[in-house]
Amino acid sequence: MRDMVEQTVKGICEAYGATYDFDFMYGYSSVVNSTVEMDALRQSAVKVVGEKGVFEVPDMMGGEDFSAYTDVKPGCFFALGGGEAKDGYGHINHSPEFKVDDNSLPVGTAVFVQLIKDLMID
Repeated sequence: MRDMVEQTVKGICEAYGATYDFDFMYGYSSVVNSTVEMDALRQSAVKVVGEKGVFEVPDMMGGEDFSAYTDVKPGCFFALGGGEAKDGYGHINHSPEFKVDDNSLPVGTAVFVQLIKDLMID
């Protein structure tokens, strides 16, 4: 990626007779869920909300600093749904229009508690 960006900058500068200084800052790595942790979370979530309440989110290109944790220890990033788009809840958490459905918070807490209980049993 770094080389592609620099080549683009270089090409534009050459085309317009400009010069440039290039300093590429690396950010966070990609978030990659651990299969073991993801399976454990899924099983616990199903106990709380049922099979129909749990689904996989498609891969996406959003930026997320959660990878700083999973670079150190395997983990699992998950999304907690809440509310319907027709009621203004159709925006993701980094959107300025994001709105929290307070009714989803006890559900998320229950999933975490169930996961802790399940992990303590193993």
